[in-house]
Amino acid sequence: MKDYLFIYKNEEKIEYGKVINSKLNSYFVKVFSDFEIGDIYRVRVVKKVDSLQCFFVELKNGKNGFLDFKDTIGEVKVGDVIFVEIYKINAGEKAPNVSMNFSVSSMFSVISYKNREDILISKN
Repeated sequence: MKDYLFIYKNEEKIEYGKVINSKLNSYFVKVFSDFEIGDIYRVRVVKKVDSLQCFFVELKNGKNGFLDFKDTIGEVKVGDVIFVEIYKINAGEKAPNVSMNFSVSSMFSVISYKNREDILISKN
């Protein structure tokens, strides 16, 4: 295999990159405690707050995200595992705002298995 993508993940970080013609072409490290706009996470819905019209979802390292009811797709309930994208970073200790309303466009497909933590990339 001459050309491929790779991903390595542990509790603190994810490392990923691309190998072309058997040579490292790109390499990136993402520390989980850092949140950036556009980050996509597989999360569990941990709390519903009707008075704020929102859900809280568990992101990484014990941090939660704020999911407004208007940013959900379909029926969502506490305990569900969903995909969300961070679209706003808030000051201080406030949770970042997340949304289920996003799209991913790429020549690669992302495959996630329900009971697994790893992510597999396919060129097909």
